[in-house]
Amino acid sequence: MYSGQPGDSPLARQSQDTQPSFPPLWSPPPPPPPGGGGPQRPHRGLAVGIIGGALAFVVVLTIVLVAVLHGAAMPSTAQDGGDQTSGASATSTALAAAATAGANATATASAAVSPTATKAPTATATSPAAPTVTPAPAHLQSTIITRSLSAGANTNSSIVDMACPSGYLVAGGGPNSGYSGVTLMQNHPLTSTTWRAEIFNHGGSAVSVQLQVVCLMYPGLHSQIKIIALNNVAPGANSSILDQTCDPGYFVAGGGPNSGYATFTQMSDGPVSATAWEGEVYNTGGSTISVQLNFVCLAAIGLDAQIESIGLGAVAAHTNSSIHDQVCPSGYLAAGGGMRTGYTTVYEMWDAPLNTTTWRGEVFNSGAGAVYGEIDFICMKA
Repeated sequence: MYSGQPGDSPLARQSQDTQPSFPPLWSPPPPPPPGGGGPQRPHRGLAVGIIGGALAFVVVLTIVLVAVLHGAAMPSTAQDGGDQTSGASATSTALAAAATAGANATATASAAVSPTATKAPTATATSPAAPTVTPAPAHLQSTIITRSLSAGANTNSSIVDMACPSGYLVAGGGPNSGYSGVTLMQNHPLTSTTWRAEIFNHGGSAVSVQLQVVCLMYPGLHSQIKIIALNNVAPGANSSILDQTCDPGYFVAGGGPNSGYATFTQMSDGPVSATAWEGEVYNTGGSTISVQLNFVCLAAIGLDAQIESIGLGAVAAHTNSSIHDQVCPSGYLAAGGGMRTGYTTVYEMWDAPLNTTTWRGEVFNSGAGAVYGEIDFICMKA
């Protein structure tokens, strides 16, 4: 028999050892921490999560920067292509990891922090600088050029061409001679910038005749040369009277004969209006001749023209008229002119500009009876 203490028998120990254990149905809460603090609040756990995510993002970003710097330091020669591929692969892996970690950290932090929108920058328009424009002349400008033509007794002079200064166009011209027995064989525009002159001396001694030409300048000034053809003029006869008009928008300026002959007088060779020129000649020689009258037409925006007349009065036989000067209206410049008489015995002595605003006229009558005539000229402004 067993003589131990009650409950200390082997059977009792075996029964205690083999008794299954079960968890308690309720456990008391853990004691409060020292200092009397209460249980943890839920927002503290959220803050711990945000801090942990941020730390993880910083660690991954550091790895990315190291990988990028390592890839940037790799040589770029063709023989190191394998290293470049490895560096690029490592960089791509690190970037992917950073993106994943950044996304996780952002997802964790977004529960507590809302992003702040950034205002788009305002574009500033810059206007281009205005181009610098050189001011054009405000008004029509004029200059007069002069050349001398010399001719011996009963002979013609050399042909002289007179060119306007740069930027100017030829307008008109004529003789300043003082001689009574001189024929203008050529006194006309050759081009838009050049005037041509030639004289014949019918006298018994040498002469020297000045030719004066007007040149005009204005922005946008255009020029045309028109021709009146007086063909097949029989000996001792006059040609037909022909008028020629400038194109629309153009004004007549000046002109004169282009003949090559010495045996004619000018019965009409001048403007009849601000837009038209008239021509008629008389053949003093013994054979048929042809004479052209060339004249200038000018046009520009704002250009204006008007015709002025110098009346010569009655000119007695075998004498010259008085010298007459006519000034253009205020603001106008003298451009060109010509003689109109209708008589066969008249020669021009003066039919030229005296200055930029004044035209001068004088004629000689070689006939046996008195004659009448006038010098008509054009004044222009712009």
